[in-house]
Amino acid sequence: MPPPTLRTAQDEGPVDLLELEERVREGEVLGEALLHHAPWTGQDFVRLDRLPAFAEALQAPSARFAAHLTAPGHSRGAALLGVLVMVSAFAQTALSAMGTPEAQDLLERVLREGVLHWEGAVLDGSWWSVWTAHLLHAPGAALVHAVANLPFLAYCGYRVERAWGHTGLLRVLAGSLLVGSVAVLLFSDLPVLGSSILAFGLFGAQIAIGFRMGEAIPPSQRGRYGWGSLRAFVLFLALTMALEFWMVGHRGPSSGVSHLGHASGLLGGVLAVMVGTPPVLRPSPPRFTAHLAITGLLLLIPAALGPLLALSPGLAGQPWREVQVEGTGLSLSLPARFAETPVRQFGLQGFAASRASQHPILVDQALFSSYEAVEELDWEAWWGQRLGGVATSLPAPPARGAGWTAHAWEVDGEVVVEHRFRQGLVLSRVAWVLEVPAPARERFYRHLLEGLQIAEPPALVAERELYGRNPDSPRRQHALARELFIAGLFAEADTMLVPLLQRQDGWQWNAARTRLRLFEVDPPTGAEVPVGWLLPFLEEAPASDREILEPGFAWLVARGACAEAAQALQRWEELPEALESSAEWVQATCH
Repeated sequence: MPPPTLRTAQDEGPVDLLELEERVREGEVLGEALLHHAPWTGQDFVRLDRLPAFAEALQAPSARFAAHLTAPGHSRGAALLGVLVMVSAFAQTALSAMGTPEAQDLLERVLREGVLHWEGAVLDGSWWSVWTAHLLHAPGAALVHAVANLPFLAYCGYRVERAWGHTGLLRVLAGSLLVGSVAVLLFSDLPVLGSSILAFGLFGAQIAIGFRMGEAIPPSQRGRYGWGSLRAFVLFLALTMALEFWMVGHRGPSSGVSHLGHASGLLGGVLAVMVGTPPVLRPSPPRFTAHLAITGLLLLIPAALGPLLALSPGLAGQPWREVQVEGTGLSLSLPARFAETPVRQFGLQGFAASRASQHPILVDQALFSSYEAVEELDWEAWWGQRLGGVATSLPAPPARGAGWTAHAWEVDGEVVVEHRFRQGLVLSRVAWVLEVPAPARERFYRHLLEGLQIAEPPALVAERELYGRNPDSPRRQHALARELFIAGLFAEADTMLVPLLQRQDGWQWNAARTRLRLFEVDPPTGAEVPVGWLLPFLEEAPASDREILEPGFAWLVARGACAEAAQALQRWEELPEALESSAEWVQATCH
């Protein structure tokens, strides 16, 4: 009996049946090959996939993969993806070209809410951006940006779908979106848009398929998977660089490219291939609906990440960094992305989630010229002027704690929230302005507010250091007392002034003026001070020294020392004009 003979498209010759079964199992020989073995086939050549002896071998993963890869078919999924990307790019371009206010407003809203970045997904609730960002492209050059990605999407998508099937392509896209979106949300400072994350995911999958399937890939196809696909990548990269030169006007990657997005998308595509088993490798593949459920789960994970992080500000802001607000006594713990993006808005210092952010948290201190100026400032008018409208008071949110006040206004559709803490003439301010209700952002900024630390103003700290170097200097003593007074540390300021009142070199007059101003601003500080310290100053002060005489008489009367006030007035035989009002007030109050 003649030996078994195998006929393939390439050659024909004798074959060992055991060796043939192993080659079929490994995918080296396809089921369409013909075998002549008289006990099984009689006088004819019969296809291997019609012989019961090879049924089990043909169901092995490598055999099924090789048969799937070489079978005729279409790549509808990759084609649909390319069409979807280009249609969205044309729609974006059409909106931009319309030029009407309505079209521009719609385009700005789509870009603002559809671009993938931490601030939008976590603080503004744009959880859908993990999907929509891959269909949006660079403003002003949407078609160029889409066309630059199209070769990767079309070619790599076609190769992945031919090898891994329709559901395999969906899983690769979902894996790329999952890993890429999570990486961008957690670690990127740049807003990300465009289909390049998916393109790199497909390219990573094309490489991974070559490594996973190895010898199961027919020789004619091996140059298209694994490292063999790098040739196509280099070609398409050259095309992309040329298009980018046309778009941004220079050679090389533009500064706005998200390399993290590209790398994580590629990793997602690799993982989607290396983890799990696609239907083309299974003898009894699960139903298509089961694969859709798995793909849907992969797509839901990044969409749920933003809302979940929003519920935990401490986790959402990782990593945190202690930041000192420049020129103030304020410090707070901020997410690194905020700490690295200081801004100035409405004349206030602040920190933003990114350079593109329009809604920073404002953290600053204001030093007022006088205590009267603090009380007289119209904050509604202040915010209305800054925002170019009329401020209307809203119900105030809960204050941070003791000593804090909270306020809210509405100005032409924008909502202003401000928390203030006053220490003397120093006002610490924390504020934010939002265009739309954003509960997650409010919660997050409130969390930042709770971590705010208020130390002594830098001017007071500097003056303490100077005084420590020369504590016997009356200039340093008085300067420190003034800074303590400005900072609202009245008792400590008065303690610094008392020794100066005993001097005879002129500093006693400066100390007396400062002390009377302190008692005027904070009456409790002078409530228990004996009035005798003031009488020598009232007896010696010239009539032109209104900083001592007027507040001095007022303080004596307020303390009930009417007799001392009247006696001090008697030193003038003829009352100077400057003191007439004080004398009238003393007489009216004491009688």
